[in-house]
Amino acid sequence: MLWGSRALITTDRISVGHHHPFHELVVAVSGRGIHPVADRNYSLLPGDTLLLPGDTFHQARPDGETPLEICFICFTNQHLHDFVPAGIAAMFHQAVADKHYFHRPAGEIVRENLELVKTLTIEIERQRPFGQDKIGVMLAHLLLNHCRGVASSKKIDSPHVTPIKEICDRISDSPARPISVNKAAKLAGMSRAAFTRAFRRQTGMSLMVFVNAARIHRAMRLLAESDLEIAEVAARSGYDNLGYFYRQFKNGTLYSPKKYRERMRNMLRK
Repeated sequence: MLWGSRALITTDRISVGHHHPFHELVVAVSGRGIHPVADRNYSLLPGDTLLLPGDTFHQARPDGETPLEICFICFTNQHLHDFVPAGIAAMFHQAVADKHYFHRPAGEIVRENLELVKTLTIEIERQRPFGQDKIGVMLAHLLLNHCRGVASSKKIDSPHVTPIKEICDRISDSPARPISVNKAAKLAGMSRAAFTRAFRRQTGMSLMVFVNAARIHRAMRLLAESDLEIAEVAARSGYDNLGYFYRQFKNGTLYSPKKYRERMRNMLRK
C-alpha cells in the first residue's frame, strides 16, 4: 500500500533522524528547511523535491524560526511496477544510481508540484475507493517532474553543459516542435557524435527518449485538463501519426489515451 503524510516541523519538533526500507519522495510545501541526507545537507524551499532511496538515513528540520511543512510518500519497487509507467520508473532508477536526490524546480513546475501535493494529501487522508490509483498517478507526476528536472540540470565539468541544458529546456517548453539529433547537435554547436555522447552523459538517456518523455507528459496534461479530441492532443504533443501516439502513450503510462482521460476524470469527480 502506498502511504504518506504531511508534517509540520518546528524548532521544538524536529524529526528524528531515521532510515527505513522504503523509497521516499519528499516535497517541501511551505517555510524553509534543511534536510540532511547521508553526509550532505539540502536546503528546502516550497516546491523542492527530495528523492530518498530505501535505507537512506535522513532527517528534516526548519531553517530558522519559521516551521517547515513537508509532504512525503513512501513506496517500494513493487509500487513502481504497479503504479508508475515503465519509462518514469527507469528515470527514477537512473536518478538513484546517479545520486541525484535533490531538485529545485522553477515557475510552472513549482506550482504544479504544490497542486499535486494538495490532491495527494486529500487522497491519503480520506482513503477513498480507487485512492491508491490516484496516489499512484500523483506519485508518477512528481517523480517525472523530479527526474526530468535533475536530468536537464546535471552539473558536469564540460563546456557542453549549457548547450545541452538549453536543448533540454527547449524540448520541455515546446515538446511538439520537430527536433532531430542532427538539428539538436547543430543548435548546440557540436558534431553529431559529440552531442550524442554529451547528451547521454548529462541526462542519462538518448535525445529521442527524452523527447518522447516530454511529449507523453504534455499529452497526459492535455488529456487530464482539456476536452480536446485525442487526435488534437496527439498533434499538440508532437505526434503526427495517431497510431504511433497510441502505442507510445500506452507504453509510457500503461493506459490508452481514452482510458487515461476517463480515469483522471473519474478521480477528479470522487
